[in-house]
Amino acid sequence: MSEPSQMASAEKLRVIQEHEQFRLSGCLNEISRGRLSGRLHFDVSFHYRVLAMCKILLEADPRAFSILLAKSGQARISYLERRTGDREPDDLFLCVSEDLAFENCLAGGELRGARTIARLSPDRRYPDVEYEDDFLYYYFLRMFFLHSQGEARELPADVLDRLERVLDGEKTDRVRIGRALCEADPGAFSAALEKLAAERALKIGKLRKTFGASKELLATDGAIFIEGLALLRLAETAGMRIEGEFRYMPALARVPPMEKDLAAGSWMSPGDDG
Repeated sequence: MSEPSQMASAEKLRVIQEHEQFRLSGCLNEISRGRLSGRLHFDVSFHYRVLAMCKILLEADPRAFSILLAKSGQARISYLERRTGDREPDDLFLCVSEDLAFENCLAGGELRGARTIARLSPDRRYPDVEYEDDFLYYYFLRMFFLHSQGEARELPADVLDRLERVLDGEKTDRVRIGRALCEADPGAFSAALEKLAAERALKIGKLRKTFGASKELLATDGAIFIEGLALLRLAETAGMRIEGEFRYMPALARVPPMEKDLAAGSWMSPGDDG
């Protein structure tokens, strides 16, 4: 990338960063006034996620990246713990396949938060808002993580079997990743993750040519693959050593597990302080 292009890209990210900070503050103000809403808490998690990517892309700051992703997780946990008080619950913001906070916590090294989200997450599909294959995949990841943390007795291989049946036996990249995790096969895992990243690159390329595609999405999610980083963490928790770099998953963003928990309620204070 030429120097002028780099400058333009950085300027675009700074504008996105300012907008996300403004939107985050607005959401937090509403919540501080006592409003309990799945949509509001989802938005808070999303804004922290985008801000985390801005930090790693603009400032190469892995500590801030980790803290902001952990705050995303705190917001989700706060909602899941109190969701019965939501007067207008929306299945879209309850279902596991739309929940970004679990993978945010894994990618940021906030394993305690990831465990809590996995335990509190619904164990059923919401058919009006999520496909069965999506539910099974994301539910598998949660159950696999709990198993790796000693909180589930058996590997959730039966969930993968159900996923394959739903896909009519098709060996998708998701299925291959799941099998590699269950079998603790680093070679198979790396190959499947590389294919998943390549598939994602094709989708991003198409989006760049699509009129009306989100500029924020392309500038942040188009550069950092949070789900991929979360999958790498899952492999590590299973005892696998995954070497080399993967597309959209730079070494700088592969942060170590957090050594110190964030203070309770930190997510209500915008910023990258713990």
